[in-house]
Amino acid sequence: MADIENDWRFVEIISGYLGLSTSGTLPGDIMVVLNQRDVPVVLRKSPNENCYSFIGTIFVVGLMDGEAVEFTKDGQSQPQWFGLR
Repeated sequence: MADIENDWRFVEIISGYLGLSTSGTLPGDIMVVLNQRDVPVVLRKSPNENCYSFIGTIFVVGLMDGEAVEFTKDGQSQPQWFGLR
């Protein structure tokens, strides 16, 4: 069984949300909600490419049951395309 202290870390999103993310999450990584998914994920921009790497899922209090999708509906954010590798 995985040790939660070693596999997860507490994070604070710039907007003030609190959550738990994989231990590989670094400052500068971004949280996104992918189309057709309710659970937020963490992506990291590749240094010399215009694409992103999938880091893992993230548990964010208040954004776990599709609430993040509401940001696009009320104009707080705009949908974006991400190239994943």
